[in-house]
Amino acid sequence: MPDPEPTAITLRPARPDEAGLLTEIALTSKAAWGYDDAFMAACVGPLTVTPEEINDWIFAVAEDASGEVRGFHAVAVSGGEASLEYMFALPEYIGTGRGKLLMRDALAHCKQAGCRVLLVESDVNAVDFYQAMGGVRIGEAESTAVAKRMLPLLSFTIEPA
Repeated sequence: MPDPEPTAITLRPARPDEAGLLTEIALTSKAAWGYDDAFMAACVGPLTVTPEEINDWIFAVAEDASGEVRGFHAVAVSGGEASLEYMFALPEYIGTGRGKLLMRDALAHCKQAGCRVLLVESDVNAVDFYQAMGGVRIGEAESTAVAKRMLPLLSFTIEPA
C-alpha cells in the first residue's frame, strides 16, 4: 500500500537518463482514466519524454523516501509565458497530495523564471484539479494525440516576484 503522506516526498530535477521512466509514468497515469488501446496508442508519441526535453525544460520529479519516482512535471518557458508540458503521478498516488506539491513547484519555477502566465492543456479528467489549484478555464486547444479532440485550456496568473 502506498504511503499517503505527501511529506514523504522529495522534489528534485529530473535527469536525462530518466526519460524512459518518466514516459512510463505518463502512459501509466493516462491509462488509469480508462482510455481504450487505440487512444493509448495515439498518446505514445505525445507522452514520450526525451532527454532533450529534460535538458531544455524545467522538469521536477517526486521521489518517495525509498528514492522511487512517483510523479513529475515539466514546464516550457518562452518569454513571459510558460506551458505545463507534463504533469503525471502514478495512479496509486493520485489524490495523495503529490500533484499539489508538483503543481506548486511548477508555479514556483514559473515565478522564478519571470513568467506571468502558465498555460495548461488539460485532460478532461484533470480539469477539476487544475481549477482547484487556481487555474481558470480560458478555452480549448486541439489534442496533439487525437485529431479534432478538444482539450480544456486553463491559465494560471503568476504574480511577479
